[in-house]
Amino acid sequence: MIRPRFVPVPSHSWSALGVTTVLCLSLLVAGVVLASEEKAYLGGQVTDAADRDLKDVRVTISTQGGELLAEGVSARRGKIEIGFEAPAGDYIVRLEKEGYWPIETTLGFEPGKINEVTFRLDDEATGRRNAAIAAYNRGVETLRDTEDREAALIAFEESVGFDPTLPEGRLALADAYLRASRFEESASEIDAYLELQPDDASGQRLAVQIYRLAGQTEKAQAVAAASGDATLEGNLAVAVYNEGVVALQKQDMDLAYTKFTEAVASDPSIQEAWEAIASIAYNRGDLNQATNASEKALGLDDSSRAGRRVRFLVADARGDREAARAAWEGFYEVDGDRAVDLLYQGADLDFQGGRTAQARDALERILAKRPDYADAHYKLGLLFSATDSAKAKKHLQTFLELAPEHPEAASAREVLSYL
Repeated sequence: MIRPRFVPVPSHSWSALGVTTVLCLSLLVAGVVLASEEKAYLGGQVTDAADRDLKDVRVTISTQGGELLAEGVSARRGKIEIGFEAPAGDYIVRLEKEGYWPIETTLGFEPGKINEVTFRLDDEATGRRNAAIAAYNRGVETLRDTEDREAALIAFEESVGFDPTLPEGRLALADAYLRASRFEESASEIDAYLELQPDDASGQRLAVQIYRLAGQTEKAQAVAAASGDATLEGNLAVAVYNEGVVALQKQDMDLAYTKFTEAVASDPSIQEAWEAIASIAYNRGDLNQATNASEKALGLDDSSRAGRRVRFLVADARGDREAARAAWEGFYEVDGDRAVDLLYQGADLDFQGGRTAQARDALERILAKRPDYADAHYKLGLLFSATDSAKAKKHLQTFLELAPEHPEAASAREVLSYL
């Protein structure tokens, strides 16, 4: 039986990234004179990453549901002061200016009080990178805390959307798509990651797995070869071999043969793949390929049962009786039961086809190894019934002693009654 091999599956333990710049908030309740004690106020200052004042920054204050309550712009020296009428609660504050990355945060307000806050806007490139890192970190934390892979995938998608050049985001998204069985999208993401980090070993391992599952075998082989990691190449070959086993179980012989051939092309040391190729080739009638593959298997392990079996079958199919006899003896050494059954099947076909000499030779060889093989006695009894009554009786009587309840027992007794 062709069985799958175990191949390690790449796994990743994602780690959060540090953000180079963050929103700086200093929440104060200042004792200042207010224009109206019925209004809540936002005051403070806006600066850039170098702590330079920023004017003309648009500032909006909205409800959690998105209703705009107030807006304004930062004045000279980046100063802001915006009042609005609303009950105490949490409200969304957003700041934006062309060339800078917008920020949005939630602050608590109370009528008659002012929040003094210092905001810092990053330039757009830095802001994008920080937003990408924040989304990536959210995905990592989601996996760590809740193992919610769908939510993590969405976070990683956001990360890549913010900054397609963040390698960690690309790799995490490729892995997330892989685990969601979205192989084509996973392959696209790992393509992008390898452009950013072509020599990263973890990315190469994941890429081989992704490309294989996406049906991009040539890419998988190319990455494995370029990595210089013999283990990675071997794992790829085993994975492809396992795909062949699955195809074989589904009776898709063409796909199975292709996969087994790909496996040995990548790693010629996979004995089981050579054995499978030999068996399929023999069944197809391709005796040359069956011989080549069986000898490859035997070269790896001279006791290969499948290798010795196919060696015998090919010699028998070619009519080389001496080679077939020697090959069968070799097969019998490693798998006596199957060797005997296989030789009996051939003898039965010869018997039905009128090739009595070949049938007799095979049956007598079986009994030389297994004197209690009842069916061989029955067939020899029938063969000798026309030429040698004594031998016929001997074999038929032995047959009945060994298998009195055999379906052919009645037939054997009838033949004996005429002898």
